[in-house]
Amino acid sequence: AAAHAHQHTQIVAAASERTEWGGALKVLGAIIIVCLVVGLIASLASSPEERLEDYTHLLRHGETCEDRREAVEKLRSLGDERAIGALRDARYRMRGGVLGIGESNENACLRRDAEAAIRELRGE
Repeated sequence: AAAHAHQHTQIVAAASERTEWGGALKVLGAIIIVCLVVGLIASLASSPEERLEDYTHLLRHGETCEDRREAVEKLRSLGDERAIGALRDARYRMRGGVLGIGESNENACLRRDAEAAIRELRGE
């Protein structure tokens, strides 16, 4: 009987542990869903002017070329000709070198995308 009671206690403990993890996972899932919904609402609530300003800021100040490349696509998707100047400027972001010799384009990864976006926004 003592062995049966001990086995019963182990089963109850294991079930309780699984329930705790299951509950934690449900809470985590709910938090993720709320964050996604809030992000979606925020993006829908912003005006085209605000998105233009935000994406232009990201294009100019994004930490990595890939961040800035993402901004190019977002600006392109807006379909707003006002983005052309920022896109044109972003094609070349020269760094390093001395007196212009040995510089490298930090925006090399996005140059072609920016040029394509400019053509599209011009209607070419």
